[in-house]
Amino acid sequence: MVDREAAAFRGLAPDDRILERGQPGYPRLLAATGDAPPLLFVRGNADVPNLPAIAIVGSRAASSEGRARAHRLAYLLAKRGFAVASGLARGIDTSAHLGALDAGRTTFAVIGTPLTRCYPSENAELQRRIAHAGAVVSQFAPDSKTKPYCFPLRNATMSGLTLATVVIEAADRSGSLIQAQKALEQGRKLFIPRSVMENRSVSWPRAAVSHGAHVFSSVDELIETMDPSD
Repeated sequence: MVDREAAAFRGLAPDDRILERGQPGYPRLLAATGDAPPLLFVRGNADVPNLPAIAIVGSRAASSEGRARAHRLAYLLAKRGFAVASGLARGIDTSAHLGALDAGRTTFAVIGTPLTRCYPSENAELQRRIAHAGAVVSQFAPDSKTKPYCFPLRNATMSGLTLATVVIEAADRSGSLIQAQKALEQGRKLFIPRSVMENRSVSWPRAAVSHGAHVFSSVDELIETMDPSD
């Protein structure tokens, strides 16, 4: 068993970092939540998960309008000095990461697999770009198997690492709504674009607002809603 685990950890890159809860370098915001995993594995700049960050998430099967909205919001938030976090999934996540990269600023991916894997495989090059420009963060050891429950755990961690979550576009059963719920539970801001609020084909936005989510129409409105201390 020890030999197998040692071999799995040898799969990490030489510059990968392991951050332990309770030790220097572990992200402060995440450490203050009940969802903080004991270890974080980081590829790239291990200081990035401590930056003021906003998560942008949403549907994997996003509309072209949703993808464009995610890209633009990430671009503008990055230009305003926020790190942009997302989950490296297809659709909204990919567009959010690309928006921050196109702004020449920082993004980090919080993934549901070990650092040694990429899901989806089509985003392998994007994962490398993010590690170079920011960081890729996983709570899963290199030898762990990826199970469906890993992704909700990832969403709780991503919310814990960030000041706020924006759900750009999502169906009523979207996995991104797990993160929306976690954001509210963790005392983080949750933002919903006004265009989504006006979409009567989904019911979750009105339920989220009744529990404290904020509706916004522009990046200025979003930033103004953030606490001054943020």
